[in-house]
Amino acid sequence: MSPIGTVAARFRLLALRDSLIHWKRTAIIVAIVGVSSALLVSVLTTYGSITASVARLSEAIAGDAAFTVHGATDAGVGADMTAVLARVPGVRAAVPVVQQQVEFGANGERATTLLMGADSSIAALRSPLTDAILPAVLRNTEILTTQNAIVAGRNSGLAAGERVEIGGTPLFVVGTVDAPELNRGDFVLAPLGLAKQVSGRPDQVGAVHIVLAENADPAVVRDGLVAAAGDAYLVSSPGYEVDQAAQSTRLLSTSALLVALVAFVVAVFLMFNTMHMAVSQRRTSISILRAVGADPRLIYAHLLVEGAVYGLVGAVLGIVAGILLGRNTIGHLPAFAIQAITAEISYGVGWYAPVLAVLAALVSCLIAAAGAGLQVFRMSPVEALGGLARPVRTVSPASIAAGVCGVALLAATGYLAMAADGQAALLATVTFPLGLLATLFAATRPLVGLCIGLARPFGSVGLLAAATLARVPRRTWTNVATVVVTITVATAVSGALTSMADSTTKSYASLVNTDVYVTRTPADVLPAGALIDPSIGDRLRELPDVTRVVPGQWAYADVGGALVTIQGLLPGSNAVTSAAMSPDARERVLAGAGVAVSRQLADTRGYEVGDTLRLTTPSGPKEVRVEEVISTVSVAGGTLAMSLPHLQEWYARPGATYYELELRPGAAVDDVMERIRADLPSVMYVYSGAEALHGTTAALAQAGVIAVALQWTIAAVAAIGLLNTFTLAVLERRREIGVLRAVGALRRHTTGMIVAEACAVGAVGGAIGFVAGLALQYVSCRVLGVLTGFPVAFEPEPVAVLMAGSAVVICLVGALFPAIGAGRSTVSEALAER
Repeated sequence: MSPIGTVAARFRLLALRDSLIHWKRTAIIVAIVGVSSALLVSVLTTYGSITASVARLSEAIAGDAAFTVHGATDAGVGADMTAVLARVPGVRAAVPVVQQQVEFGANGERATTLLMGADSSIAALRSPLTDAILPAVLRNTEILTTQNAIVAGRNSGLAAGERVEIGGTPLFVVGTVDAPELNRGDFVLAPLGLAKQVSGRPDQVGAVHIVLAENADPAVVRDGLVAAAGDAYLVSSPGYEVDQAAQSTRLLSTSALLVALVAFVVAVFLMFNTMHMAVSQRRTSISILRAVGADPRLIYAHLLVEGAVYGLVGAVLGIVAGILLGRNTIGHLPAFAIQAITAEISYGVGWYAPVLAVLAALVSCLIAAAGAGLQVFRMSPVEALGGLARPVRTVSPASIAAGVCGVALLAATGYLAMAADGQAALLATVTFPLGLLATLFAATRPLVGLCIGLARPFGSVGLLAAATLARVPRRTWTNVATVVVTITVATAVSGALTSMADSTTKSYASLVNTDVYVTRTPADVLPAGALIDPSIGDRLRELPDVTRVVPGQWAYADVGGALVTIQGLLPGSNAVTSAAMSPDARERVLAGAGVAVSRQLADTRGYEVGDTLRLTTPSGPKEVRVEEVISTVSVAGGTLAMSLPHLQEWYARPGATYYELELRPGAAVDDVMERIRADLPSVMYVYSGAEALHGTTAALAQAGVIAVALQWTIAAVAAIGLLNTFTLAVLERRREIGVLRAVGALRRHTTGMIVAEACAVGAVGGAIGFVAGLALQYVSCRVLGVLTGFPVAFEPEPVAVLMAGSAVVICLVGALFPAIGAGRSTVSEALAER
């Protein structure tokens, strides 16, 4: 037989046959790996699809462009800058482009599409946009001769001959073009002048793309562009939008990714437990191999190969499930998290996602198999002759080292949760479970002692259970640790989610002080973007039940290279940022003396009260003082609050993106809102302060729904692993049960023994898991506070007690049914069990 054939035969005898016989155990191991791999693939593909979609659109527009000149906000670049930039030495072409998401009515429903506008200079880019525009113009020459004519992409929902109104301008669709590479075909093309008019900025373009002359030095040209743009505009590479998209979703993606990594930490532990029992079940066969001269290193190597096979099979199944999960998730991302992204997001699977999933699965399974397989070296050949296994030492150099590592990891968790800033704080959610497991391993002896003490009061069956618990301390520890992990994760998830929701509601409580909001966006989306027609504000002030109208504005802007949200405020506003300021700081900010920055932005950029910020604005550089660092939930890279007049003047954004309405006492809010809706254009949204609070908190809850779903999946996997652990623990003892039956024990005695053992283990594990769960909830609240920029109050939930109590129920379910089956078997069947 060839060497490969010999290895395959040994693998079939040592591992494959046993795996097929105990197929349920094998299926559970593969399922644990598959779920963890699916979570990782889902997270990587979901957020990778966002940046990939933005990159595709950016490349489809920019083409051969080496640089892009754009504004700090969506106000764009002055149209007269195109000629200035074109005169910079080394520039072959300066191509002005309008790129903006717009809303229109179609078939009685609202829809959005990407408005693209360009002139003849677009040919210099040689991009997919050029390939779409030139044939469209040649086929539809009416776009050059017909007033307000546009060409629509096939997936925009518009057809040739259709009339549509966008941005208050009536437009006529003269034709359609099939260009799926350009925003998946969801766009409208218009001549540059018309596009500027439709966008609401007749004197601005979205950006100017720069094509270099042949042999031009990019560094020299960039310096010339920066000098020409002055401090009014930014010069970046065409990939700037990709970086901004990554920033706007970094909080969600990082949180979800680390939760997926926690899933692998839990999975390694569960796989170790299961494989440890699998090796224990093969004790006799392994001892026989040792007795006939088999090298334990060879047996150990086969166990590692078996673990790798589990990892590969589980990873393949997990990749398929993760792709399906990610495809579903991409359609349920919170709107406020992606509203700054103009690209149509399409789902895609990058090559790195399956590769990382396979590597993570292999490493996890190999770690589990390596740890579980170490007992091979402790098995004596004498056991093949029916001898007893060596007694297990509960205190050893390994347990002492584990205790030291556990304490160090728990100490690191405390430091990360209390002192670390930004993304580093998320590591606390990984170090805590690792430190907890290591500490529990070092505390095997007292844990076993607690279980024994709780089992003895059950009478004669309790004494039997206590003896069993003492005889196999490592199995007892495995069962207790599995209960602890299950209850810890479940308690922490439920508590942290509730605490986050409660703290968010309190943080946004000032929204309900406004009677009515009028915006261009729904309540669950930040009211940023296009400005509201000023005449609407005048109409609102004329309403009989309205006593005060306070305009406000949200905008996305580049501050120090980071994408942040800026809010413009006036006195009387109930905005969250205004409510978060102290009275003195609020007065100074509203007077225009300075700005307030969110904790998230301050920590990221190192800002402190009294620092001077330099802002790049269309009206030139502006220096402002940081009056206060406020605690508020931030979107993108943070939030900056300033006076509305300064925002309007500096960033060339006259007007408002929302209005706060105060009604006379006794006015019926619902009736007033109905009259406002009837009087305003259909593109406007009208909702109450209570609806604004509900929409905002619901959007934030949706932002965390992916991470929460992942953590609940982890808890479910842990619960399944717990059931599996107890089931295997009972099945492993069928021979032991047969011996007890042979010496006269009744079925009810053997069943009662296992029930007493399960109750003791469940009680100890549930109690420790309850305390550890509250600790992890506290850590999670601290971490969430660092990431969101406002404190998340730690509030223990009564449901945590029920979760701890459920540990006993899970243990009983996992042990009772196989115990009954083992008790019903005949003595000869049980004694023959291997």
